[in-house]
Amino acid sequence: MTRKRNTDNDCLHTTAAGRRCRMLRAWNHKSLCAHHARLQQRETEDLANDLLVGVEDFRSAAAVNHVLGKIFEFTARDRIKPRKAALLAYVGQLLLNSLPAVRLELSYAHAIPTLYKAINRLLRNPRRREAAEQFEREISEGDGPVDRVTEIPEFDPHAQPIEPLKISSC
Repeated sequence: MTRKRNTDNDCLHTTAAGRRCRMLRAWNHKSLCAHHARLQQRETEDLANDLLVGVEDFRSAAAVNHVLGKIFEFTARDRIKPRKAALLAYVGQLLLNSLPAVRLELSYAHAIPTLYKAINRLLRNPRRREAAEQFEREISEGDGPVDRVTEIPEFDPHAQPIEPLKISSC
């Protein structure tokens, strides 16, 4: 009488011929033995290296477009599963959508030192410095521009509506 083997802890890798691996699952992997987990890790690293070849960062639309093209190619060649390809394409779309904000942020980072230098150059001129000091005094004394607060009339449901201005053409 043969004992029935418990297959709950076996590796779930199947070969091309349809045979299953008979090794026990690795303690650090949910479904594969240590050997097949290492192979899968190498494949993933190789795929990532092939996907990111020639891309240093994702700050340009051309770089993101290049990676999206590789994702398309690898999906067509069945190197990437469709679900993973869809996820990577979505992340690529998010990267493309964030590029204008990144460019703006980088332009501000470059503009601030330039602005600082321009202000210092203006304030070095004695006439302009006196004008700036005069402006500061006027503002502090209340002689500068004043915000006008207008009262908002209360809503009267019985009031007649105001007719819009009619502009006649000549």
